[in-house]
Amino acid sequence: MSHANNFAKSTTIKSHAGDKSEIEISDLWNVGKIPNGGYLMAHVAKVMASECSHPHPLCVTGYYLDKSDNGPASVICEQLRSGKSISNVSARLMQNDSERIRFTAAFTDFTYAKGESHTEAFAPEITPFEKSLKVTEVAPYLRMYEQFDMRFDPGSTGWHQGKLNPHSEMNAWLEYADGSAFDIFSLLMVPDMLPPAVFNRLGANGWVPTIEMTANVRAVPETTRLQIRAKTRYLTQGFLEEDVEVWDHSGKILAICRQIAKLRVA
Repeated sequence: MSHANNFAKSTTIKSHAGDKSEIEISDLWNVGKIPNGGYLMAHVAKVMASECSHPHPLCVTGYYLDKSDNGPASVICEQLRSGKSISNVSARLMQNDSERIRFTAAFTDFTYAKGESHTEAFAPEITPFEKSLKVTEVAPYLRMYEQFDMRFDPGSTGWHQGKLNPHSEMNAWLEYADGSAFDIFSLLMVPDMLPPAVFNRLGANGWVPTIEMTANVRAVPETTRLQIRAKTRYLTQGFLEEDVEVWDHSGKILAICRQIAKLRVA
């Protein structure tokens, strides 16, 4: 089975009745024993898309109220509005009668999107994919990294080498391990794939659980290789923001994400 199909299989809807859908949270995308927050967002977004008249996630926000577990879960959706170009939906991820994550989202259809395009930022110039460091050379083992060929720019790996960087920034390339294409829902997962950017300045000596994450999707992926830049500019009394940009191999912006997290030092 291809790794891209692993993502598709790991985000299927098992059953649906009324406003409630049943899903299975896979362990393929785990960070230790905990499912990755971006994977959970992508999984629930697929359920939300099935509840509205537009197929593509435009903006999804999640409040992570409690940790989720691998195994069965329920998603309860409510369509808030259905317009010509935008649908708004909310969803609750439930396990054992407890709400674990609350999502709100806007969906659109990029097939018919029209309007001006302009950018004042561009993909950073980093070491080419072939000369970048494989994730196995840089990061501790995580189950979710088995699904990818991830390569880090050498300037983003000081935290692993004991040579800390004055800037909390990480740059990396990402492909599925078998070279398969990314779909639009994977753009909700990809921004949460890298180790926290703050590690590059302070070292990997803690845990950084997500409190809130918002992913803005700008286009449907058209290349099999993505470039990711993650950056933290402010750490205040243990709370930090991480801004992530996802670009395709041609330098086209695909997604912009910001999450608020708590740095828990070991």
